[in-house]
Amino acid sequence: MPSIHIFPHVRRHLPVSSGKLFDFFNRSNVLTGSSTLPFIVILTLASFLYCRTRKRPDGKHPIRILLTVPSGFKHIRQANIDTDLLSALAPKLPVATIILLLEHIAISKSFGRLNGYKINPNQELIAIGVTNTIGSVFGAYPATGSFSRSAIKSKSGVRTPAAGIVTAIVVIVALYGLTEAFWIRTAGLSIPSGESPPLEFIIWAAAVLITIFSSVKNGIYTSIAASLALLLIRLAHPRDSFLGKVIPPPTGVVIYRMEESILYPNCSMVNDALVSHVKAVYRRGCDMTNVSLADRPWNDYGPRRSGAEDQAENLKKPVLHAIVLDLARV
Repeated sequence: MPSIHIFPHVRRHLPVSSGKLFDFFNRSNVLTGSSTLPFIVILTLASFLYCRTRKRPDGKHPIRILLTVPSGFKHIRQANIDTDLLSALAPKLPVATIILLLEHIAISKSFGRLNGYKINPNQELIAIGVTNTIGSVFGAYPATGSFSRSAIKSKSGVRTPAAGIVTAIVVIVALYGLTEAFWIRTAGLSIPSGESPPLEFIIWAAAVLITIFSSVKNGIYTSIAASLALLLIRLAHPRDSFLGKVIPPPTGVVIYRMEESILYPNCSMVNDALVSHVKAVYRRGCDMTNVSLADRPWNDYGPRRSGAEDQAENLKKPVLHAIVLDLARV
């Protein structure tokens, strides 16, 4: 959802009571770019109002929904292994399993890095196996790590796995007492956060449009190819910056921030950026007094002046003491 930055401007033109209400919404992120709740509520309400009076003669709606959702756990039984289905899926199971496990481990490490804890991949794999084994008794869909629920819990301040107990209680209560109020679409599209870069939003929009007007497969292929191209471009041309424009560091200290990993395709650009900055801003280590114009390197396109003049200019620059690499965003 696009970020809303109108709160500070509107706040100044409101009475005290209204201003406090706006401050509450601004602090709680109810209407800001870090929350997609308004989009979910508005689109769900719009879909309900649109379909409520447009029921077809066959009993179906313009937007496909799940219709009647059975309440409770009425289909608990021993897992039925269909040999024909298993043999048909066997060639694709290894690749699908590897992708799902890698996704789960990546999500776990991502939130572990954000919240300051480490994960044990072996325990994660055991948890996935136990979860899917027990879930097969309930007819559950095979699952791995939940990115959306993990993100919500992380933003809500959850600190222990005990939150899963609360989630389970809510799900059980909903299954036994709220199924008649369920109005669930069979498919949906995620809404990107307003904090996403513009290029990623363009890729998402292109995938959505191609999925709508062509097919789901073409939409997936388009998003994968565009994301891969964007990744390669960012690796080849990493985003970097020299810090200290607002709060300058101590004299002689260079703080260089990299926002991408330093790899073979971009290591030369990183080196060129650092060397060029140091040569332009800081003092050379050699004395240029006795260096004649004839001894200059052929690619030195600087002003044609004597070695003494060069040395005088060189002495005006500060001495380099340290180079600090800020890799917090890598």
